[in-house]
Amino acid sequence: MVWGIRAIWGYVFLLATGAALLALGGESAIGATALPTPDLLPRAVVAVVSEVPVRRGRITKAEFRHALLLEAVAAGGRSAPKPGAAGYEKAKVTAIDSLLERAWIVGLAADWGLSVTRAQVAREVAVIKNESFKDGAEFRRFLKESRYTRRDVNERVEIQMISGQLQRRLSSRIDSETTSHAEEQRAFAEFVAGFQKKWRGRTVCAPDYVTSSCSNGPAV
Repeated sequence: MVWGIRAIWGYVFLLATGAALLALGGESAIGATALPTPDLLPRAVVAVVSEVPVRRGRITKAEFRHALLLEAVAAGGRSAPKPGAAGYEKAKVTAIDSLLERAWIVGLAADWGLSVTRAQVAREVAVIKNESFKDGAEFRRFLKESRYTRRDVNERVEIQMISGQLQRRLSSRIDSETTSHAEEQRAFAEFVAGFQKKWRGRTVCAPDYVTSSCSNGPAV
């Protein structure tokens, strides 16, 4: 089981799978015209991605701090680096980009009309726990050592489940529109480039959290 969001993101695109979403009924979406300027973002918000359900498209400082901690622990650290400390800037960019990528995945999947239910996610998590851990105590030890929460696990399983659906859909579409491996590669490259351009344009980040994934960040 691959738990890291960046690993899942690589899995998604290297296999031409597209993206993923847990489509939650009743969640309002941030419209395209609702993208604020960086200086107007609320103090507790790191970034906003438009046309994504609010719960996923508004990234808070609390979410960023947690993502920063996960990145640090995954790299062998015991705590998240502080601003100004060695390694902070690199970890900050990685954490923010991972959060933005997740929001972009949610947005693209919304466009594609894909969803999984909470019950489906719960069943898949149960299967993973049964296959990967000896017992509940070992799973809880994994959570403690990795600093993952149960919500982290559920969200990553959501992404992986929907990625499987998108893999089949995108592969089928590309297969039907191309006649050679070279054409497949070109179609896939165009898809990825279009995806990145579209969602970068829908993303704005607070001044202290800007990366190249933000529309107000350095040109890519």
